[in-house]
Amino acid sequence: MKKIYFLLTLIMSVTTLQLSAQDTLTVANGTMANSNIPVYGYYMDYQTRSQMIFPGNLLDDMVGSTISSITFYLASSPTVEWTTTFDVRLGTCQETTFPSNDFLLNPTQSIYSGTLTVANGKLTVTFSTPFLYSGGNLLMEFASLIPGNYSSASFYGITSNNSSISGTNLNDISAITPTRRNFLPKTTFVYNINTAACQKPTAFSVSNITTQGAMLTWTPDGNESSWDLYITESDAYPNANATPTISVTDTFYSITTLTSATTYYAYVRANCGTQQSSWKALSFQTLCDSIAVLPFFDGFDTYGTGTGAYPICWYKINTYTTGERPYINSTN
Repeated sequence: MKKIYFLLTLIMSVTTLQLSAQDTLTVANGTMANSNIPVYGYYMDYQTRSQMIFPGNLLDDMVGSTISSITFYLASSPTVEWTTTFDVRLGTCQETTFPSNDFLLNPTQSIYSGTLTVANGKLTVTFSTPFLYSGGNLLMEFASLIPGNYSSASFYGITSNNSSISGTNLNDISAITPTRRNFLPKTTFVYNINTAACQKPTAFSVSNITTQGAMLTWTPDGNESSWDLYITESDAYPNANATPTISVTDTFYSITTLTSATTYYAYVRANCGTQQSSWKALSFQTLCDSIAVLPFFDGFDTYGTGTGAYPICWYKINTYTTGERPYINSTN
């Protein structure tokens, strides 16, 4: 009886090992340095709070997986060990950037509470509660619970407009007036992937884009033979219960009913009957229609102003060394 029990336990253990594997994903891998995000070492003797948004399109490989730790990379390390106690939280949000100088609502799940330790130029937070990531924009927060000492530090990352926000207050964390930061820290996520039978397809790509159509192709990651496609103009990541646009048994699909000069978001997942994989995502823009009627007029009244406010189907034919020209400088 003991031998049978041992054999059953061994089989179950091997099966468990086969059904999960660990992988890493590094995003915002740049050499810009920032001292405010993810945490502000110089003001850790104050109440501090920071938030950052990682867009869902950067995290597609982790959808359906459980995140177990995060690592940040320091350009300059603190000279003493930090003693401030933090609450670290994760959740998802609709926003891809911070629309104003205000924090978003607290992320839903506390994944760690304690001090932050820097070692060998890295700050790693190992989750006490793993986080199931189902897709979408990931909102991360560091909020001080008990202020401690202070020591300056800076972190590597990339310039990313309004992707983070932070602030400090001497005594009251709820009284912080935050400031948006144009920075996203270099971050490595460690996550456990499910290697069960129904696998997310790979090599999802788009080609032959026209004014009204495009060709989508992908590669099975296992023995899957049926797939769901979800095609939309919204960048909101579909959940597991989303109704597919179409289901197919080929590893390609030609779309022919799109609108010109429009950004589309396409998602594909394996459909194994009783279960489905997570979604694999991409985005593309259909081509612009030719001008069919002359004369043609565009008052440029609805695009905003500045060098980055050009209409989708207009192209700049000249730039100058002193700045981009032409550009929209008034909507009147």
